Amino acid sequence: SPDTRRDDEGRPELRATLTDVTLIGLLALLVRVVFALAFSRTPIGSLVYLDAETYDRLALALMERTGPALEPFFVEPLYAYVLAAIYGVFGRGLLPVRILQILGGVAAAILVYLVARRLYGRWAGQVAGGVAALYGPFVFYDSMLLKTSGEVLMAALLSWLLVRTLQGRSRWIEWVTIGLVLGLAVMLKANFLVLAPVVLGAPFLVAGGNPRRALAHSVTAGVALGLVLLPILVRNTVLAGEPTFLTNNAGMNFYQGNREGTDGGLDIPEFIRTDPTREQADSVAEARRRIGDPELSAADASSFWFAESLRFIRDQPGGWLRLMLRKTLLFWNDYEAADNLSFHYTRDVVPWLWLAPLGFWLVAPLGLAGTLAGAGGGRAEWPLRAAVLLLTLGTVLFHVADRYRLAAVPVLIVLGAGFVRRIGERWRRGRRRAAVAAVGLALGAALLVMGPDLYPGGQDMATYDRIMALGYARQGDEARAAPYRERAVAAYYRQGLALLDRGQDDRAEINLLQLAQLEPDQPGLWYHLGIAEERLGQPARAASSFARENPDGPYGVSALTRLARLHLRAGRLEAAEQALLRGREVDPRNPALLVVLGDLRALQERFDEALDHFEAALELDPGAEPVTRRIEAARARLESAGGAEGR
Repeated sequence: SPDTRRDDEGRPELRATLTDVTLIGLLALLVRVVFALAFSRTPIGSLVYLDAETYDRLALALMERTGPALEPFFVEPLYAYVLAAIYGVFGRGLLPVRILQILGGVAAAILVYLVARRLYGRWAGQVAGGVAALYGPFVFYDSMLLKTSGEVLMAALLSWLLVRTLQGRSRWIEWVTIGLVLGLAVMLKANFLVLAPVVLGAPFLVAGGNPRRALAHSVTAGVALGLVLLPILVRNTVLAGEPTFLTNNAGMNFYQGNREGTDGGLDIPEFIRTDPTREQADSVAEARRRIGDPELSAADASSFWFAESLRFIRDQPGGWLRLMLRKTLLFWNDYEAADNLSFHYTRDVVPWLWLAPLGFWLVAPLGLAGTLAGAGGGRAEWPLRAAVLLLTLGTVLFHVADRYRLAAVPVLIVLGAGFVRRIGERWRRGRRRAAVAAVGLALGAALLVMGPDLYPGGQDMATYDRIMALGYARQGDEARAAPYRERAVAAYYRQGLALLDRGQDDRAEINLLQLAQLEPDQPGLWYHLGIAEERLGQPARAASSFARENPDGPYGVSALTRLARLHLRAGRLEAAEQALLRGREVDPRNPALLVVLGDLRALQERFDEALDHFEAALELDPGAEPVTRRIEAARARLESAGGAEGR
């Protein structure tokens, strides 16, 4: 019968699809498991730090219903909820999270295959699925305690649902599903909201001349999207006492990438300490300081930073457009610029990551060419092309890092595979000029992707070296810790001094404290840390730091001198004298020490000794004007005392 014949014809295709899915899934699984096992044995793979610490803390707070769980969300909440569920079932640990994320990565590779096969045929599907299985950053982030792995899965799933629906019967239940998935994606990463026009407009591509039906499906998807987001919006608004969207940090994120002097990428405002757990407190504190309102809420602080960015855009439109151009180049650049653990650093530390050798250098040129020129996938391809452009815009409007663009990569892989297939078809059909023109477009895109060196010399890796050094030291493996410690010590000390010279005392303090974890006996560490703390209005901590500097080292006398000055300001004359006498033992001809010693004698009303110290300091440093004034004051007091005795 006709039905039996169609079934028989479909079986080979089904078997072929199952074979492809199995092979792609096994390849993706194998690479991810091998890397995860090697990665988990390193300190950078076995510890929780940076943004991962933020999600870990929020997950624990959600489980315990304390702290951040009782406040408006600072980050999108879905990943923290997932972590809390995993912790609740399996306990707090990285292994269960990695297993589930690896399975999600396998599913994403299979979905990429299915989308490309539907649009462009089996060969394109195999290529796309293989690329997704061996795409290095996918493999890397599947082992990280970050939401990035979930973003890739959501992007692949949403792409598959859209293409499947546009090529099928386009029923209302399918648009409900698409709306729900987009809502979950937005709860995972708010930038997915830029895809709302794609989802709401897609039904009109299959309206079949029935705009009322298309409008009904569009509204259905929109309602499903709203139903997912509404509980979080209500929760945040109730807790904040004012309308609040998914997070109360959007303003600071926008400001980070839209302000004077930024590079649009990894550069953060100087008042934000390089610790994600402090980011919200720092941004709110700075907004309160600038406005002069100590009670300013986090939501109002976010609005303030939005306003600051808009003021910059209004006052310097040319500068903002140049910044947008740079951020666009950053988005499409082949360098994986990390705001957490570096992909490039990890590949050097865990060579197994080379099992996944494919990267943005390959995917971006072909995918961008397919986005701009099309890949022959018909109407179902249009939402994917629009998604790439909107995801680019949604990232570039804020600031750019490697993982922020990763949601666009599944779509780029699909379009790139289709574009390659189209070039081959044109060549086979004798349309050589069209094929050559397509190759030229891809080469032009490759120049855009691989040409600019936007991070010459790469990024600073001191943070990762510190994690490696401390981790191996805790394991008792000093031989493996040593090279990482040596590099990190040199970098933190260099950066700390440079920041101190620029007056960025908060960041200088952080760098020097991290150095103290690695090498507490580093000459100059405690002296320079004390300077930073003194400038930050922390005299007690500064005094403690100065006291820890080795008095016999190159900065010892300077540290004792500053310590004595702090004691004098606090009225601790005996403690000041002990510090000064210890310093004088080391360097009796230090002019700065002699000046402070003279100040001490003056406070003790021993003006003749004070005068001797001041004059000795002036002889050693003739250009010291404050010493001249001190000498005049000491002489005046001696003359006054002599005149009183004469009377």
